[in-house]
Amino acid sequence: MPPSLLCCHYSLNLFEKAFVDGPSTVTGVVRQAIPFKRLSLTDIVVPIQRSPRLKTLTKAFEEAKVLEKWEKTAWSKKQAIKTKRASLNDFDRFKVMLGRKEVRVLLLLLLLLLLHQKSLQQR
Repeated sequence: MPPSLLCCHYSLNLFEKAFVDGPSTVTGVVRQAIPFKRLSLTDIVVPIQRSPRLKTLTKAFEEAKVLEKWEKTAWSKKQAIKTKRASLNDFDRFKVMLGRKEVRVLLLLLLLLLLHQKSLQQR
């Protein structure tokens, strides 16, 4: 399973692995056993029974609005930013650097202006 895919955990396998399913029609994760050390659990819960069929899991997944809840989390937002930055080419990274420099200079000028106004008020 590629990193950072959303799936449902529905059963344990000898306390070493978890059985997960995407559902594959929604997230692309097929039913498989994955070691716990490769999983990260979220607070999002889908009310399902043990070993559900794909149709049942998909229906519960969509009724619980898991993808909408996931997109609202800070974890998802950080992941989207990381993916976006990884896809930038050299020129895009250069433009980001110039933009950060410009913001830094503007913040410094704003700080100096505020300090100057404060010193004038104290006189």
